[in-house]
Amino acid sequence: MSRPHAVVVASLAAFAFAFAFAFASAASAAPLTVAKVAAPAVNCIFQPSCKLTVADTVALFQIPGAAGQARLQSRTFQGAPGPGGKTLYGYLYRVDLGEVSAAAATPPCVWAVKVSDAKGVSSQVDYDKNGSPDDAMAITAGGLGAIVPTAESDEQTSMIFRFAPGVCAGAKTGGSQSSVFFGFASLVQPTPAPDPVFTSVQLTPGGPWIPVAGRGPQICAIFKAC
Repeated sequence: MSRPHAVVVASLAAFAFAFAFAFASAASAAPLTVAKVAAPAVNCIFQPSCKLTVADTVALFQIPGAAGQARLQSRTFQGAPGPGGKTLYGYLYRVDLGEVSAAAATPPCVWAVKVSDAKGVSSQVDYDKNGSPDDAMAITAGGLGAIVPTAESDEQTSMIFRFAPGVCAGAKTGGSQSSVFFGFASLVQPTPAPDPVFTSVQLTPGGPWIPVAGRGPQICAIFKAC
């Protein structure tokens, strides 16, 4: 039986300190490691049975210059208690433009997804079992989608997942693109409902962030203020 949570973790008190320190500092954006993993094998990191019960929510949003609605899928799940009785929660996201179409010569795209405050409360996990802990994961085999993001953190401790090339609309419905599932793990439980304060998308490289309702870690739980 595989052992759940091959993970470098800290207590919630330590997370609270790191979270507060990050906001007080002027740290610049930093690249994060993204492990490429396969489903369903990655489930075994979270559960000895390798079976997970997931909660999916989908937020629809409009892309200027395109017909149809794009989708940001949020997937959360709870792992088995690991060392010290700590429970690890999984957060996965996917950008899907399958119902979007655009006739423009240069199609509109989604270039990035931001999960606010995620880096401040995420846990490093050896998702690909190569002996080195990773900041995030991308399911590149056994799952949906094709476009794999890179990841970085910003000075507000958010996680930013960037697509190069972008996730773009096709000339007709069904001809558009989708990202793979990507995300991270945290000792902090998910928010009870999607909220645009947690997730946002970038529709032009370096452009403004557009709030889209997704699920993220329940930050208030760290400070027992929920």
